[in-house]
Amino acid sequence: ADSQDLQLQDFRHQHRELKQRTERNLKEGVWRVYRRVLLLGEDNGLREVDLGLMHPSAAESFVGLIVSRLRQEGLVEEAISPDFLVRHWPPALDEWSTKAVRDAFFASPMFPRLLDPEVLRKTIAWGVREGKFAYFWKGGTPIINDPTLGPERVEITEDVFITREPGPPSPQLRVEPAEATLRLGERMTFRALDQNGRQVEGVEWFARGGEIDGHGNFTAGAEEGDFEVEARANGATAKAVVHVRKEGVVPPPPPPPSLPARLSWEGDLPPQKWSQFYMKVLTHFATDPSLRLRVRFEVVPEGGIPPNRLEEIKAALRELGLESGVVRTDEDA
Repeated sequence: ADSQDLQLQDFRHQHRELKQRTERNLKEGVWRVYRRVLLLGEDNGLREVDLGLMHPSAAESFVGLIVSRLRQEGLVEEAISPDFLVRHWPPALDEWSTKAVRDAFFASPMFPRLLDPEVLRKTIAWGVREGKFAYFWKGGTPIINDPTLGPERVEITEDVFITREPGPPSPQLRVEPAEATLRLGERMTFRALDQNGRQVEGVEWFARGGEIDGHGNFTAGAEEGDFEVEARANGATAKAVVHVRKEGVVPPPPPPPSLPARLSWEGDLPPQKWSQFYMKVLTHFATDPSLRLRVRFEVVPEGGIPPNRLEEIKAALRELGLESGVVRTDEDA
């Protein structure tokens, strides 16, 4: 019996060594044979990348080695600069949807492969912050040169676009003072300022209820009333209000406009409109410390919720710091 046990142990040992040697030879054989990668080239033909003689000791994994080599060749990228999008902008498009931007990296051989398509959110936000292009929702106002735009605010969808031609900036012009009260015949000087508070030159002045010269010097007329002073410059127009009154008659100041002190909304929100709800509604108050969100969702999938998926959801809530919320299933009812 002892002899048979020894023979069995020896057989198992030889079998284990043979198995390990076979696995090692098979692995090395795969590394030797699969040494060429074929990709679609910029000329729409096949481009071959020869990885050379390879051995398992060259990298932790076969895929890791391929990715590393493709990165050296510039065929795979971890990040994309906004200048790349500007250089490869489709000539026929003035407005490029963010979804089409992402899809181009998976469809066009002119574009490198991305290790993570989410980096495009950073690229678009970076380009908008530096004024390379503008970002806007369909029918919305373009955002450009916005230092607060981060990748978390960038949506990848057919309804969001970037454009190199956001249109001429809205002219900003204002008149100071914006409102004044003068006695009959009294004089004062109005100024036209730009959005940075600098005085604008070459202004055309117009006035009712008095006279105004090319320097903004206004002289009230002989009639009482409420009149306007208007400044025009660089295609922009701004106005001020002048109250002309007799000596000692000063109208009371207008009451401040009544502003709503509270805003809230509740209702059913389709999942497809969540990103639009965030961009068009919540971003107006995203930095307001008084903003409070209370979320409740319910899903009844056919076939039930597998335990592993339920655990993934709970783990995701913990990662988001939302573990204090209440997770209910039909078992809790």
